Amino acid sequence: MPRPDPRPKDAAQAARQRHGEEFHGVVEHVLRLLLKGRGIHVVRMPKNNPQRSNPFLGVVKDQRIADDLLQRLRLPLKRPCDQQDAETYPDSDLVIVREVVEGVWRVLAVVNCKASLRDRHIQACFWGLAYRQHSGIRYFLVIPDGEREIGLKCGGNEMRTRLETCTDGVFIVRNFASVDDPALKEAIRVVTAQSLSDPAIVGHADQFDPKPLPVEPCMMVGPFSRLVGTIERLAAGPT
Repeated sequence: MPRPDPRPKDAAQAARQRHGEEFHGVVEHVLRLLLKGRGIHVVRMPKNNPQRSNPFLGVVKDQRIADDLLQRLRLPLKRPCDQQDAETYPDSDLVIVREVVEGVWRVLAVVNCKASLRDRHIQACFWGLAYRQHSGIRYFLVIPDGEREIGLKCGGNEMRTRLETCTDGVFIVRNFASVDDPALKEAIRVVTAQSLSDPAIVGHADQFDPKPLPVEPCMMVGPFSRLVGTIERLAAGPT
C-alpha cells in the first residue's frame, strides 16, 4: 500500500507557521509604537536557544546586564538524571523590560502571541503557572479577534477557565493580516494623528481593539488596550 503524500500536511503546517509569525510581528509592532518614548522596551525572543545570541543586547549594551536579564527568564529546574541545572526558557515571543534607574533593569512581563489556540493553550498555562511560582514576572497571552475556541463568558469552557487561572491575563487584538495590512496602517495613522494633540499615545490603544469584543470581558480576559495599560502600571513600580 503506498504511503500517503506528506506534502499537503507540510504545506498546511508551513502556512500556520507563517500566520503565527505574521501575528507575532503585528503585536510586536503595535506594542513598540504605543510604548515608544516611555523607557519601556519590547524585546523579541528567538525561537531557539537565546544564549546563542542574547536578544537583550539590542537594548542593553552592557553584556553583563544583558546576560543577567536573560538569566531572570530561566526557571530553576534540574535534570533528574544528573541533578544539573537545565537551560529552561519559557515559551515567550516578547519580553517587556525597563531601566528603573541607570544601570538597573527590570523584566516587567513576558508576552506570548498565539494566532491560534487549539491544544497549544496548555503551553501558555504551564508557563504562566511556572512563572507565578518562581518569579515576579507577569505572563500574558495575546490572541487575535476571531479565535473561537476560548469560551464566550468567564469560565465559559475548560480552555477559558485554564487561561483565566493560569496566566496573568488574556488580551484580544484586531486580526490584522500582517504589518503591511492597510487596516493596521490606518489604525497607526489615526493613533499618530491623535497623539499630536494628546501626547498620551497609550490612551489611543483602543484603535487596535476588536469592535465589538468577540467575548464577554472579565478580570482576566479583555481587549488589547488593557494589556498596554497594564504594562504601563507595571513600569510605574512594583505591584
